[in-house]
Amino acid sequence: MSVGQGKALRAHQHKMNRKQDISDRRGRELQERVEQRRKARQLRKPVSKSP
Repeated sequence: MSVGQGKALRAHQHKMNRKQDISDRRGRELQERVEQRRKARQLRKPVSKSP
């Protein structure tokens, strides 16, 4: 394996890691939004039941 190949491979891995990190962050934000929506729904339920 030449030095050039190693550098390219490292750059590729770095790019893939960053892409993974971005998708992880997006997934986490989605998860938080879903949990907030669930909490809001739970809070709203008793209110709608009461007159």
